[in-house]
Amino acid sequence: MFLIETLKLSKPILEFMKKVLLFLLTILIFSTAATAKTTIEIKPSTLTIEPGESFDITFYIVPDETISTVATDLITWDKDILECTKIEQGNLFEESTIWVKGTINEGKIINVCWASHVNTSTPGDFIIITFKAKQSGQTEIIIDPDKYGVAIAGQSLDREILNTCDVLVAGTFTPIKIDMPENTIIYIGVIISICIVIALLFIFKKKLPPMKKEKKGKADHEDIEDIFGN
Repeated sequence: MFLIETLKLSKPILEFMKKVLLFLLTILIFSTAATAKTTIEIKPSTLTIEPGESFDITFYIVPDETISTVATDLITWDKDILECTKIEQGNLFEESTIWVKGTINEGKIINVCWASHVNTSTPGDFIIITFKAKQSGQTEIIIDPDKYGVAIAGQSLDREILNTCDVLVAGTFTPIKIDMPENTIIYIGVIISICIVIALLFIFKKKLPPMKKEKKGKADHEDIEDIFGN
């Protein structure tokens, strides 16, 4: 009897618990959907290289839903440490409707845009950028979050930048060695010395006053007269 009465009383409690559970589950689903975003990741996230070395950085997109356009208007780095040499399309879209390669200018890239009439929801590379290390130092390659976006049919979508790329340029630049014969430097030194001596002689010759010529005609005539006693 007691068990039957307990079950009767617990029925409303179970119904209430079901409703609470359903409500919490609904909130969880909608909150998860609201926070889901298309992400962009810079690969690799860290890198150590030497001066004079070239390397590639990939901007990898993971769509949360179908997208047709990706664009960024500002990627920055320290221009004294790195030099951007090339920008290429990745494999994000199968076909291109619009491809704006962007402009490289003093440590930044502006106005990169890739749009396609063939939408995609598959992860892929947006762009691949080639850099060359100029000198030792440390810098970050950064996408400006306020100037980056993804869209479908012209409608902007939620997006998130996962990371930057930390680049450490270590060591010193080793210049290319040119092999020359052993006596080449000596010969060059001798030639330079001779040229300097000739130049100095030419300068001094210009500065010396002209020599006065003596009038010997009259003196010679007098000497002749003395000899002959006239």
